[in-house]
Amino acid sequence: MKTTVDGQQVKPASSFSFFILYFSFFSFFILHFSFKMQVFTDNSNRTWSLSLTIGSAMKVRETLGIDLLQPEQGDPPLLTRLGTDEILLAQVIATLLESQFELHRIDADQIYQCFDGPTFARAHEAFYKELIDFFQNRGRDDRAKAVRKQKDVIAAAVKAAETKIESLDVEHVVRQAMRDGAMSGELPVD
Repeated sequence: MKTTVDGQQVKPASSFSFFILYFSFFSFFILHFSFKMQVFTDNSNRTWSLSLTIGSAMKVRETLGIDLLQPEQGDPPLLTRLGTDEILLAQVIATLLESQFELHRIDADQIYQCFDGPTFARAHEAFYKELIDFFQNRGRDDRAKAVRKQKDVIAAAVKAAETKIESLDVEHVVRQAMRDGAMSGELPVD
C-alpha cells in the first residue's frame, strides 16, 4: 500500500522500521539516563548494593524515624547528623541493605560486625553517591548540591582536626597537666 504526501508517493513504515526506531530510542534512554545503584564490598568480600528509592526511604523513615528525602530538615539538619553521627549513618545503611540479609546469610546484628573501618568508608561513600544520584535523577539539584557540600564540610573538618592535633606540643600539655595536679602521681589515701 502506497500513500501520497504532497504529491509524492511514500511507503508506509513497516512494523520492523518502527521496532528499530523504538529500540534505538529505548537504548539511548537506558544508556544516558540509566539509574545505577552503588555497590561496595564488606570485610568478608561480600558485595552489597545500595539503592535509594521511595520504598527504601519509607523503610528508613518507618524504622529510624528520619526522612532521607528531606536532608535539610531538622535541628541540626539530617545531613549534618549523618555526617557526624556514624552510628546513625550505619543504621541508615543497614536499613537500606536489609533486603539483602537473607542473600548473604546474615541478620541485622551481624551487619554491624561487617562494618570495619575500610568497609564503613566504602559504604559511606556509596551512600553519599546514591543520595546524590537520587536527587539529581529526581530533578532536585539543590539537594544533590547540599549532599556534595556536606561531603566537602566533612573533609574540611577532618583536615582541620588533623592539623590541630599535629600542632599540639605534647610536652607542654604534660607539663601543664602536672602543674595543675592532674598527673600528681599521688595515690589516694583510704
